[in-house]
Amino acid sequence: DDFFAESAAIALNCAPWPLLIDPDGIGLQWLQAQFAAQNVDLVSVSQQHANLVDVVVQCLSSGTPLAIYGPFSTLRSELTSLVARTTYVKKRATVVDIGGLCVEVHPEFRLFMCTGLSSSGFDPQLGHVCTMINFKLSA
Repeated sequence: DDFFAESAAIALNCAPWPLLIDPDGIGLQWLQAQFAAQNVDLVSVSQQHANLVDVVVQCLSSGTPLAIYGPFSTLRSELTSLVARTTYVKKRATVVDIGGLCVEVHPEFRLFMCTGLSSSGFDPQLGHVCTMINFKLSA
């Protein structure tokens, strides 16, 4: 429907990284289908994953789109610079600090965050640095 089409267009084209309010998993499924249709692998990983930093570094370096899902009631400190798009230039490359590591940002890299919580349930800091997109099915 039009609502989901508009939400999807915003998710793919917004400047701040999108945070999908997605209690039913519709947004994440849609993202996976979008990238699969383009023969692009979308890496999906939980915010609580033990090796999250390694996954983020790999995706940043290779330009692989990344979807991090979880409650986001708090934002992991290693992700703060990435989520806020706090980058700098080092030796002509755009880099970001990920948990103390200086990582080059591939120009094709995209980050998507997905949460099942309502907008009142996640870290308020995210509301200032992300584009919130509602994929909640109406009752």
